[in-house]
Amino acid sequence: SGDNKGQIIMVLVSSQVINYDKNGTKVEESNSYYNSKGFLKDRIYRRFEYDLNEKYQKEKIRVYNNQNYLIETENLRYNEKDNLIEQIIQEPGGTIIGKVFNDYDIYGKLIEHIRYGQDGRKLRSIKNFYDQNGKKIVEKNIEFLINSDESRKINKKFTYDRKGNLI
Repeated sequence: SGDNKGQIIMVLVSSQVINYDKNGTKVEESNSYYNSKGFLKDRIYRRFEYDLNEKYQKEKIRVYNNQNYLIETENLRYNEKDNLIEQIIQEPGGTIIGKVFNDYDIYGKLIEHIRYGQDGRKLRSIKNFYDQNGKKIVEKNIEFLINSDESRKINKKFTYDRKGNLI
């Protein structure tokens, strides 16, 4: 009969597969999206290539689509303590489509992560706060909504047991 009353029906809406090389570096990513009946609606495939600097840090990331066309390049810059401080994302023609800036405290802990869009508007800001033992205790995440002056704020609090393990 067609009576589905009381049944719970779950439908897969998306899936992600990420492949890593033997060094733990992401080399492929595939995201699949499904319609309400569970049939494949769209699949986005990306392949990653890296240029490393003399310290074997990623200096440039090239991203290709399923037809092996370059779709974006990311240029990365590090500070003297080897922390990632800048990420510039560009289209193949050189147009900047995004920027990420990170700021660290004197101990090398990430205290602020800011992402900007193509138009230079701030898209996301994450501020981290740490206790005297260097454990993250608060993460303030602000997501700025596109075409709006509104934002969505999420504050996460972290607590630890006596041994310093995250609860």
